[in-house]
Amino acid sequence: MPLRCPKCFSGDFYITGRDDVDTYHCRACGYAGNFFPDFRDDTAIPALRTLNHIPPPPEDATDFSRTGVIALAVLVALFLCLMYIVLGPHR
Repeated sequence: MPLRCPKCFSGDFYITGRDDVDTYHCRACGYAGNFFPDFRDDTAIPALRTLNHIPPPPEDATDFSRTGVIALAVLVALFLCLMYIVLGPHR
């Protein structure tokens, strides 16, 4: 159940509670309130941001999708070099 900020549609928030009432605080835009809608399908989020003229969130520094591809390529290259050394022509 991915809750989203109703102002910027970010999923980055924290919860504080007092007297059985949870208050959600968005880290991206600073919104605080009791209502954070539940988006079961995140495919609508980019369209909602476009309709409301909200810029896309900044790229997360912990996103390793680009560096993961580079690391995989380096590991494959090292594996191939090791295989050449072990199985290659010996004189």
